[in-house]
Amino acid sequence: ENVGFSRLDLAIDIEKDLSEFYISSENPLKQTVFYGLGGQAETRYFGSRESKRYIRLYNKKQERADVADEELQQKDLWRLEFELKREWIDQWVGVADDLVIKEPDWASLEDLRQQAMVYLLLEEPSKWGELSRPVKSKYRKLIREMAGENISSLIQDLIREHASLLQSELEKWTNHKIDSSRE
Repeated sequence: ENVGFSRLDLAIDIEKDLSEFYISSENPLKQTVFYGLGGQAETRYFGSRESKRYIRLYNKKQERADVADEELQQKDLWRLEFELKREWIDQWVGVADDLVIKEPDWASLEDLRQQAMVYLLLEEPSKWGELSRPVKSKYRKLIREMAGENISSLIQDLIREHASLLQSELEKWTNHKIDSSRE
């Protein structure tokens, strides 16, 4: 009777280079970045392993080449993974609703000081730690609202578009109807 999940992983493959994309949440997340030999970000983690929602973004094409010596045909292939625990398991459809996933165009800002500061924060993420809370908030808001390619809605729409299929797949695994009141 008490069949359920203690962890749920959701993965989305994206055929686009996401190495320069900015990801933020309404609630700031700890971020860890691993760089490849060429100096580009290859893997980024948001949150911590113990978090209710742990997010991974990595270069899937590079991962397949490194781990399986497999050459994928796509020009770019990145994977966005959500590792969900506790209440996030029941809220999985909304897992990306508070995220901003975009490639900010810092040059679109008119103020040179803002351009410089945004550029610094995007290129040297450790500098966020040197800012006061109100200043961090100001620049997070500025980055969220500035011009640049934003794929947040695409990710959110993909999850919702496939929600019923994924829901039925979960129910097959448990052989039980799962409460779908998670939006």
